[in-house]
Amino acid sequence: EDGSGEVDAEEFLRLASFINNHLQKSRREAERQAALACGYEEEFDDLRAVFIANDECISESLSAEALRSAVLCLRSKTWTAEEIDGILKDHEVEQVDFVGFLSVIKIFDEKQRHYELCRRFGIEKDGANQLCAIWRELQPEGGKISRERMVGWLSDVAP
Repeated sequence: EDGSGEVDAEEFLRLASFINNHLQKSRREAERQAALACGYEEEFDDLRAVFIANDECISESLSAEALRSAVLCLRSKTWTAEEIDGILKDHEVEQVDFVGFLSVIKIFDEKQRHYELCRRFGIEKDGANQLCAIWRELQPEGGKISRERMVGWLSDVAP
């Protein structure tokens, strides 16, 4: 401000630029914190780069189709396009911002860990899918369910 008590176009543009930069820094910090919460602190820059590369409209969001491409880019050794579509449909994912994208990647990574765990017990993918659906229904907190919730579920399925 030049002390006139009025804002001219140049001052307005500087203020708008300052606010925009501040908002972008705040958004990136929130995204970093979300990545940390999901366990992706080390992968943050790579995940962000894939997100940006698939955000063709520069809208800070990915459609289901762009999301499939991003997951394929990141996890193609694990998932086929058809499997990705099925999981996105099961989770009713249609459009996500970057934090939502992190959550989707976490879904795929957790599902892969569950498949690997089931495989160690001799359970194939179809059975693992059923068990994963039940696990989701039980709503684990921090990767665990309480004894009470487990007892309740068991009494429902085996009266």
